[in-house]
Amino acid sequence: ARLVREKTGPGREVSKAEKKQKFLPKRSPEWYAMAGEKLAVVTRSLVSLSRHEHYRVRKELAVMCYRILSECNATMQPSAPTALDVLISLSKDEYPEVSQYCTTAVRSYLSSNKAEINKTMDGIRDNFVAILSGLARILNNVDASRKLTALDVLHGYVEMLCDDSRPQRLMAALS
Repeated sequence: ARLVREKTGPGREVSKAEKKQKFLPKRSPEWYAMAGEKLAVVTRSLVSLSRHEHYRVRKELAVMCYRILSECNATMQPSAPTALDVLISLSKDEYPEVSQYCTTAVRSYLSSNKAEINKTMDGIRDNFVAILSGLARILNNVDASRKLTALDVLHGYVEMLCDDSRPQRLMAALS
């Protein structure tokens, strides 16, 4: 009983606001960069769920990736290419619910980022070239689902780089 009185005594009161201020980090640009890198590791570890057997798991992964791109693009910048890769690969999913959501999400992301579209397209070109350069290694792999995922991502990149508005993007990426 004495221990309870000591914890709740007049000198021991700490307001909730003081507790929050004590434990909240200072959110500087360095902190955002550090947190973004740590969250990118988590995002990369979730990529394997894109080959999960249940379509609802893949759909929730797609929702998470779209939310990273649409709501956290500035703060989780290191995760953006991974999230975009997942959406592109899942846009070729066998379940229409997953593929339609991902196709819509990719289109929405590309149309909402008009100011940063060149930066995004540069990243897409770099990822496209990286996948092309590693394609032989991936196709020699035993895992058929990994091969299919790589080909789906490659197909998605070709579609994005060959859209109707700028067909010369693919040629620029290949040169």
